[in-house]
Amino acid sequence: ILNDTANWVDVAGAGHGTHVVSIAIVNGASSGALGITGVAPNARALIRPHRADVGDPLIAIFQSAFNLGARIHGNSWGVTNAVGFNVNLYDQADSDVDTFTRNNPTMLVVKSAGNQGPGANRITSPGNSKNIIAVGASGNDPPGDPTFPPGTRTNIQSIAGFSSNGPSPFGALKPEVSAPGDPISAISSQNNAKPDACNNQG
Repeated sequence: ILNDTANWVDVAGAGHGTHVVSIAIVNGASSGALGITGVAPNARALIRPHRADVGDPLIAIFQSAFNLGARIHGNSWGVTNAVGFNVNLYDQADSDVDTFTRNNPTMLVVKSAGNQGPGANRITSPGNSKNIIAVGASGNDPPGDPTFPPGTRTNIQSIAGFSSNGPSPFGALKPEVSAPGDPISAISSQNNAKPDACNNQG
């Protein structure tokens, strides 16, 4: 893991950043005999909090990561307003994604669909960008996985109830892809203020 921001710790997100990164790249060393790994255990991640960038917030974040060699940019957050998340909108953040990826076609930007389900037209910005891959959460029934107690497994063929559904405001298919997300195992941050949300299951 590369961290170009000195002394950064995962406090603001209550462990969410650690949770998300571990799903992607954890190598299994801390899971003992279980050998639980992320989906890309040999990959490297650049950890960079939003506040480390200046200028146009989203464009600057993408540009700094791109300049440091990143070609996949993961985003597990959503644009908010005074009453909650921006849902079913094409706003400035969505436009920024499309602008950046048009000018930098070798960067793949991925974004969680959001946790505003169930119901249609619930994708959170910037997941409605035309050039982004929005990822929904499905159920999960990992056979023989002892980290999931009885009663917690769900139908892997179904979208998780909390996961945001499309289509986009333009009628485009959203999310583009779904992956197991309820339940899952992930690393808990040592600074985790919500151990029930991002501990063994999240």
